[in-house]
Amino acid sequence: MKIRKIELIVVLLVVMTTTAGLVQVAYPDAAGDKDAATKTSASKDAGGQSLQEKATDDKDAATKTSASKDAAGRSLQQTPKHDLGDLAKQTQNPVADLISVPFQFNTFLETGPEARTQNTLLIEPVIPFHLNDEWNFIARPIITLIDSAPMMPDQARNFGMGNLEFEGFFTPKTKVFGDWTIGVGPTLQFPTNTGPDNRYGSDNWSAGPALLLMQSKGPWVFGGLLTQLWSYHGNDPEVNETSFQPFINYNMKDGWYLHSDPIISANWSADSSQQWTIPIGGGIGRVAKIGEMPVNFRVASYYNIESPRTGADWQVQFQIQFLFPE
Repeated sequence: MKIRKIELIVVLLVVMTTTAGLVQVAYPDAAGDKDAATKTSASKDAGGQSLQEKATDDKDAATKTSASKDAAGRSLQQTPKHDLGDLAKQTQNPVADLISVPFQFNTFLETGPEARTQNTLLIEPVIPFHLNDEWNFIARPIITLIDSAPMMPDQARNFGMGNLEFEGFFTPKTKVFGDWTIGVGPTLQFPTNTGPDNRYGSDNWSAGPALLLMQSKGPWVFGGLLTQLWSYHGNDPEVNETSFQPFINYNMKDGWYLHSDPIISANWSADSSQQWTIPIGGGIGRVAKIGEMPVNFRVASYYNIESPRTGADWQVQFQIQFLFPE
């Protein structure tokens, strides 16, 4: 906020200096009369220049110098308000100090014994809270809407809401272990599913820990997000699930980037042959502007090298994420 105030003052100085120059060009006679009067009344320096003119020139030079630079020493005219490359890197950081609302569309191909298509929409707003000068808290609720393929021959396709999930991360504003960003907090799951036959989630209440480690180095942003859920209340079978999401991003010019962030999961309550889901793949994305609003677009495709009998073989993903930088 302090930098923005300084920038505003600098811009006002530039506008005032430019306006004075335009008036002098538009009314040269008046400017000449004023200069003559000034030279008559003002004392001269050794070179014949009035001290008042010299002081004015020095002030103009100082103003131009300060107006042409921002706090980082870059030209203000060449520094965009929100750099698309920087915003792209922030979208790749799960605990970035950036309000955003992603809508992630997933299509799972060849799902279940009938090899049907299943669609999900994940709405995952990211809301940072500034606790103090040293810590932030990042809230990440996850709302899931599901268009479910039949898992059994006698089932019909259905649409409904999955279980509401919440991930919260306490994250220090300074790096740890050298150049790493860390986030630690709870992950919660609430039985809000509306689908029949428990297809959209367990009716148990579940909770567990969440841990994030990430690093940004040059064009690379990489790290991992680990969560664990255990059920603590409910009559459904026990929930004991681990999820690990490694992510790696390579950033290019104009907000373009390559990414891979598959979600590897293990359901420890299932039979040993049905526990793992392991996808591999990746995609491409770009942060661009719609009017004045920056938006993150990305697409990806993943193939499951391991999945339960009712799992999908392929997953196609499209995401649009609305960004609200300060």
